[in-house]
Amino acid sequence: MDILNKKERTSAFLLFLLMFIITTGILFFAVFFNYRLPLKENEVLKNENDKILAEFNFQKKFSEKIEHIGVLIDSLDKSPESFQFIEQNISFELVELKEKIPADSDQSLKLYDNVILTITDLVNAKKLLLQVNDSKKEIDMLNTQIKAYEEENKDLIRELRLAQQLSRRAN
Repeated sequence: MDILNKKERTSAFLLFLLMFIITTGILFFAVFFNYRLPLKENEVLKNENDKILAEFNFQKKFSEKIEHIGVLIDSLDKSPESFQFIEQNISFELVELKEKIPADSDQSLKLYDNVILTITDLVNAKKLLLQVNDSKKEIDMLNTQIKAYEEENKDLIRELRLAQQLSRRAN
């Protein structure tokens, strides 16, 4: 006994097999991408996270260094005798800080450069203020000297007039 619909059964079986392979392939493909793509995405995210952590650590070190420089700037007012030494120390710290700014940091804002420039301007302003205060002290001292000389001149003028009157009476 032969099968009557052998051709139809074979073609139906082959169609089933083709659909089964396509469906299984799609499932394996989906599982593969579900497994493989997150690994690549995780790698990219880890790289970004490392960059962010590096930037965060730099910001922390930058902030600590700025606080130290702030203490040095405050000491400029307290010890004007060692102003030049402290100023050189601040300049050295700022140059060192500027060299440590990473090349891939946020260049559009130039935040770090602006902070360094602002601190440099503050130190220059304090230097100028110290010079102005020294000049003011010198001006006050010279004004006091002028007043003393004016008093001395008044005494000398009075003595001169007295001497002139005495010389007129003697003649």
